[in-house]
Amino acid sequence: VCLEEIHGSACLTLHKAGTGVSGLNGPATCELDECMTTCVTCAQTDAGGDHVCKAAGQHCDDPNKSPMSTHDWTCNCGEPYEGEAVGAAATCTVNECSADCDHCATSHGAPNVCTEAGQTCKENSQEVDSDWQCECVPPQSGAAATAQAALCIVDECAGDNAVNTATCTASGQECADPDKDIAMTGDWECRCPLPSHTVTVGGAANVCQVNECERLDVQKLWEVCHNAGQVCVDPNHNMLGDWECHCMPPAEGREVAHQVETCVLNECEALCSTCADRGVGSVCTAAEQACEDPVETDKAVGDWMCVCAVPQVGSA
Repeated sequence: VCLEEIHGSACLTLHKAGTGVSGLNGPATCELDECMTTCVTCAQTDAGGDHVCKAAGQHCDDPNKSPMSTHDWTCNCGEPYEGEAVGAAATCTVNECSADCDHCATSHGAPNVCTEAGQTCKENSQEVDSDWQCECVPPQSGAAATAQAALCIVDECAGDNAVNTATCTASGQECADPDKDIAMTGDWECRCPLPSHTVTVGGAANVCQVNECERLDVQKLWEVCHNAGQVCVDPNHNMLGDWECHCMPPAEGREVAHQVETCVLNECEALCSTCADRGVGSVCTAAEQACEDPVETDKAVGDWMCVCAVPQVGSA
């Protein structure tokens, strides 16, 4: 009969070896399963204590149940984890990028989250759950995302797309990608330097057009005209230095790269609020008189006059 006193508690179980009652016709076979019972060398040392493996959520296995083989029980991590320790709780690890589990990149047979998005999966620590990350693959870029697909972009003027930047800079222009969504490719632009607003998609502009009257740099060309009560006009955006000051209608006159010194306004011939003709016909003509404007400039307004016709003379 197996003796309980060997280990000081009810650890030994009785098994028949042959026929009849245990102990008859041969010695009893004694077993000590240190995972299933309570003893000083078992996974659970006393009835009120914790089972070492169960407390860690692990499986206990006693490979040799002989009473002479003690403290050889092991704690084993269950799927998808890996790890085993003798006489203690195991350190469990899992590669969440390659395993299939609730908190893995692949879950219940579904496609790998990162691979499905065209990204790579990185496992930061196999001892920490849900710390895997999806990383963008060049030429895509963007911050890695934990336990989900990353938000990747493609800047067609950066990184592996430096050839596009070179195309623009070779012409003194700037490369820009207005929409960096990975689905939007081929929309990169060469942008002319300010004050030009010329933009060319997929290549450099032949000529950077500039409206010199819109320049907001230190020259402020438009102010030259504006301060004189005139209008700035740039007749050719492909040329520099050809901007003009134009007189305000109905006055006439223009000057290249300078304000107009004299804007011509003949109030007898023009149509304006100060003219002889304000939209209903000339006052002088209606009176069968002549109209004269002694000073034909936009600085002298309201000085026109009606003149009586000179009597006709001649011989009979």
